Amino acid sequence: MLGADAAAITVQASGLLPQHLAVTSPLARRAEEIQWVAGEGPSLTAFETGEPALMLCMDRDGPAWPFFADSARGIGVSGVFVFPLRTAAATFDTLTLYGARRNDRREEPPAAAQTFGDMATAVLLADMDSEIVGHVRAIADADDINITIAILSAVHGIGTHETGLWLRAAADEAGRPLAAFAREIMARHGHKPGGIR
Repeated sequence: MLGADAAAITVQASGLLPQHLAVTSPLARRAEEIQWVAGEGPSLTAFETGEPALMLCMDRDGPAWPFFADSARGIGVSGVFVFPLRTAAATFDTLTLYGARRNDRREEPPAAAQTFGDMATAVLLADMDSEIVGHVRAIADADDINITIAILSAVHGIGTHETGLWLRAAADEAGRPLAAFAREIMARHGHKPGGIR
């Protein structure tokens, strides 16, 4: 499989659990979860920067993400190759390939990985009304709503539950979808909404 032992396509969203659209093995799922728990790792970096993030050799390239590297080695990961799945405007997903062979010291990532990543992006975006894209949008909406609730709660000194109730009522009164209303409030407070539109 692309010269790797395991793979994952994961929707990354700040503050939420990662959403796995495809995972080939428990190793890939566990390695993705370690990154989320650690708050560091090549998948998170690739999502944030929009650039590939490579750990050709865990021992040599580990210092960039020390907690992830130590934990991933512990479950048998020998190398990680992450490619952001992106449009011209935004990264919405990551393709992560995992090596699990001892003493596998690569000098470059699997040759077809970037091409496969480009193909996966095209397939995922081919139908903008697809279940996958709808899932991505739902995650982005939830993230923006939660951030707005946190902002309003901090600004007005009230609990998040009460703030959430107010936000929903205010969106209903304005006749606006909740996520769109939340993004307007975020923009007024100088925060940039996330996700794809």
